[in-house]
Amino acid sequence: MKSSKIIYKAGALSAFLIAAFIPLQMIIFFVSPPPKAAVDWFHLFQTNKFVGLLDMDLLLIVDQVLTVFLYLAMYEALRKINKSFMKIAVALGFIGVATYLASGSAFEMLHFSNMYTSATTEAQRSLAIMGGELALSNWQGTAFDVAYVISGIAFLLISIVMFQKNIFGKTINYLTLIIGILMLIPPTTGNIGMMLSVTSVFPLWIWVILIGKKFLRFN
Repeated sequence: MKSSKIIYKAGALSAFLIAAFIPLQMIIFFVSPPPKAAVDWFHLFQTNKFVGLLDMDLLLIVDQVLTVFLYLAMYEALRKINKSFMKIAVALGFIGVATYLASGSAFEMLHFSNMYTSATTEAQRSLAIMGGELALSNWQGTAFDVAYVISGIAFLLISIVMFQKNIFGKTINYLTLIIGILMLIPPTTGNIGMMLSVTSVFPLWIWVILIGKKFLRFN
């Protein structure tokens, strides 16, 4: 099997897995909305550790790892059209993935939850709460915002290359552009950012399904 075909199959599988995770993540957020304070997170983790990890974006962490294979497949498909743009786009995409992974605090919060539960003094509980609040700050702090915006720029650059030669089809081209634009404002910036983030979920879900199908047709 040619290396390009392996890359496309890996990209397709990653796309379909992400498509499966998106509605699951939405259901989890509606059924069990993420708490606000560290102590409330501690109680959630002690009640159901798995739900706690999912509420703290465990599936999104997996999505980011899978996105690496999407970037590789898109680079393989578009490099002959504009290699320079694709190198920059994929490099930004990889930086976005790495930065997002650095912002993840799911297992740190689990650790502080266990620490809080096993604490025998008020000082130990206060230390656990302090650590939990710091983990929350890191979870949706600067690293998260930078990763979000950089990923949006990567999508915009990829969409520019897509429009240069229509090998993916107009629907995928425009969805890539729309997703890139919507990701330029992170959800942590307020109501507008949150609205754009929620709005981007549906086009992203359609996009991963369509691009996964397209990768399966490439040789």
